[in-house]
Amino acid sequence: MLQEWAVLDAEKRRCLIESLAGPALDVIRTLKLIDPGVSVRDCLEALDHTFGSVEGHEDSYCKFLNSRQQKGEKASAYIHRLEGLLQKAVMRGAVTAEQMDQTRLAQIVRGTQYLNPIYFIWAKEKDGTSPPELLPADKRGQRGGRKAGCQ
Repeated sequence: MLQEWAVLDAEKRRCLIESLAGPALDVIRTLKLIDPGVSVRDCLEALDHTFGSVEGHEDSYCKFLNSRQQKGEKASAYIHRLEGLLQKAVMRGAVTAEQMDQTRLAQIVRGTQYLNPIYFIWAKEKDGTSPPELLPADKRGQRGGRKAGCQ
């Protein structure tokens, strides 16, 4: 939103400072003492670093669900990035611990775009459950089980 506001950075900073009080104002005053020309972006990052994000559970869950593998991004890097977003969603109460595995798998399938085909092999556990296991296409015949969607 700050980028869209057609006002000088100094005016944005003034409005930000006028809207703050207490410890938040102290953080920005200290920042201004160090660098009088500090940018609004740096001020907001300092506030976020000091007090944490105000992102709610809906926001964190939406970020998770809208996450997609970027062009040129390795699948492992995407899944690693996705895991951080899932952890935030769990910490904020958007996803329960019991839903994590199913939610993670569904988003990996939805968001992975630049991979060779992935096959889902269901391996039977001792208790009879069937957790998903991702195997690349070149290894699909090496394990027992059945492909998801196959009867």
